[in-house]
Amino acid sequence: AADGIISADEQNILLEKVNSDLNKERQKLSEIKSNSIIRADEALEKNIKTAEEQSSKLDNISFKSFDTIKDFENYILSKDKRKTKASKILAQTNDGVILQNSDGSQEIIINKEIAKKAGAINVGAHELLHGILYKTLKENPNAAVALGNSLTKQINKLDLSDPRALDFKQRLDLYKDEDAATRGEETLTLFGDATAQGLIKYDENLFTKTGDILRRIFDSVGYKRTFKSGRDVYNFI
Repeated sequence: AADGIISADEQNILLEKVNSDLNKERQKLSEIKSNSIIRADEALEKNIKTAEEQSSKLDNISFKSFDTIKDFENYILSKDKRKTKASKILAQTNDGVILQNSDGSQEIIINKEIAKKAGAINVGAHELLHGILYKTLKENPNAAVALGNSLTKQINKLDLSDPRALDFKQRLDLYKDEDAATRGEETLTLFGDATAQGLIKYDENLFTKTGDILRRIFDSVGYKRTFKSGRDVYNFI
């Protein structure tokens, strides 16, 4: 370059180098992303396999997983042909569900395609724990009452000037005449929703106490589930 002026040829050489460097960086990022996806998929498969093995040791809890949204939807629909719209919504939005059958059995159904998209690598264990929780609460009304009462107190403390809090309170009232197991499980679900939406703030003491109740419930059926801290309980819920 004479007098600081870059010639056309030099500009082309410079642009080629910049483009080459950018392409290399894109390739690196692509490889990192690809490797990350592979690791996540492997973790998901391992989690599902472990949960399936654990469920096989329990009475009245079966486990199924499907690779695609369509397969998941078809299975849900096979359980009730009248629920075409509901089956489609479930298949397109849920990484996993538990079906409560009329004979008292439970079916854990995993939607791998949605789980992968959502990064829900713990879906198998999460659904299994909720299945165990529901089963135990049904068989142990005292535990259900203890859990329900503990969580209901927290939901009742919500600021009802917030429309979301009022909605949770109204939804909780819908289950006041249900059996203890249903109230306990539904209260846990509402508590989890309220926590996810930021209405219930993280409190180490609150979640440690809740974890103690959950641990005793799991222990009663011989399923060892330890919570290392209140934060661990918070994440589970």
